[in-house]
Amino acid sequence: ITPHDIQRIVNRMKRKLQPATVRTNYGVLRAVLSAAVQADKLVRSPCRGIRGIKSPQATRRTRGGLTPAQMTRLVGVMPAEYQPMVLVGGVLGLRWSEVVGLRVGSLHFANRRLAVSETVAEVEGRLQPADVKTDASRRTFAVPQWLMDLLQLHIERTGRTEDEYLFQAPEGGPVRYTNFRQRVWLPAVEAAGFDGASFHDLRHSSGGLLRQAHAHTQVIQQRLGHQSSRTTTDIYGWVPDETDEEAADALGELFDSRVLFASYNNGNEVPA
Repeated sequence: ITPHDIQRIVNRMKRKLQPATVRTNYGVLRAVLSAAVQADKLVRSPCRGIRGIKSPQATRRTRGGLTPAQMTRLVGVMPAEYQPMVLVGGVLGLRWSEVVGLRVGSLHFANRRLAVSETVAEVEGRLQPADVKTDASRRTFAVPQWLMDLLQLHIERTGRTEDEYLFQAPEGGPVRYTNFRQRVWLPAVEAAGFDGASFHDLRHSSGGLLRQAHAHTQVIQQRLGHQSSRTTTDIYGWVPDETDEEAADALGELFDSRVLFASYNNGNEVPA
């Protein structure tokens, strides 16, 4: 095993996995090979000079997201089956595994609530039901009425029953991320002009839109399923330009501009 082999593995993972997952997988491999060196099975570890492994500090940054207008544009170029997925990810902020793990019974139309209690995981190439990521990820929260109405229409059109997955692959069953990304997501973001956008970026969109709606940080934390408010602010702390402008307007309203301008105009001239 050479550094070239390790680099090829990393490059292959980067095409399919999130940076944090690539970093974790690489870390395990490096630990195994380091243990082999300690046990005199290897003279030197091949994990040397590997490019593309971002440090935790590099990934803990504020990222932007899509605006409502951009999200609407993306929905318009998606196949009908997957259009609501964009909104569940971008408006409600669900993780990919949570979106594909939703069942029809996860929606409570009487009080417009959505319950996140299950995910879908890929184990040895097979998709299977799995528990949520953390205790905080198990949550129930309100959904905009228009989105509930759209999801109701989706259920009626697909004829899915309470125990079935809300979104399914063409052949039935849960949606596989790699197939969705290649066949649906990448063509759609290219058609919409958002090259480089990932499905996870929709989660960042939700965080920003909640701030634009003046939601409290604890509300955002609960809806996104974070155990720590630091994660909510450090990683999902994107603030839309409109929210910044609203803050500026609110600051301006604290002052009586007429008095300030009158004072300025009546003031002494500054010598040249």
